[in-house]
Amino acid sequence: MPRDPEIALARSAAPANISDRATIKVLTRSGYEVAYKGDNGFVCMVMRSWAAPTYTPTQFRDLVYDATVRAPICFDPSASRTVMPYYELRSKLGLERKTPNQIGEAIQAAYAKGELPRRDAVSFAYMWSADQNLGPGIGHWHPHMMIFAPYYDNSMVGRQPLTTSDRRRWNSIYCCRDPGGSYVGYQSPAQVVLESLKCLRSLASNTNCSARGRYGNTV
Repeated sequence: MPRDPEIALARSAAPANISDRATIKVLTRSGYEVAYKGDNGFVCMVMRSWAAPTYTPTQFRDLVYDATVRAPICFDPSASRTVMPYYELRSKLGLERKTPNQIGEAIQAAYAKGELPRRDAVSFAYMWSADQNLGPGIGHWHPHMMIFAPYYDNSMVGRQPLTTSDRRRWNSIYCCRDPGGSYVGYQSPAQVVLESLKCLRSLASNTNCSARGRYGNTV
């Protein structure tokens, strides 16, 4: 992908007052490199298909080598330190043409050796871009937040495991597990996300939370 369009697509992941001051990374033949150095601790990039989970949900494994995937994401300062390195390693392994199983095994080994940072706190990332393409059957998905919640599972967020039918829902919360802890996928239209930032703060402090938007309960 040309450098300038990739920078613009990466910035589209978050509100301008965040992404304009965020560090921007672009993909090269050897992995991600800094194209613009920001000053607010956020980091935006365009993830490719190698970032798809290789553990759960299992149906996402087929996306690992889908060349159409473009997933603009903007990590908050905490996620930039503890979560982004995980995705960067996945991308490096993908560039080396590792299989989904090999990627998963290498990630597990990296955590065991201390080569990837532990995730001890809840963090989050914006995926608000209208131009995201998350693969066949998903496509230009709704603006949403990614909540990286170590050791959370579906019972803790009031959801059943993700199913194919969930892709058609406006609002859902689900937990996925990969090495390093869980992440909570928060599917939500942008109108609901602002109200739900209150919920993210509650998750970060390990308290119960609920949010209600125009489409009903989101937690």
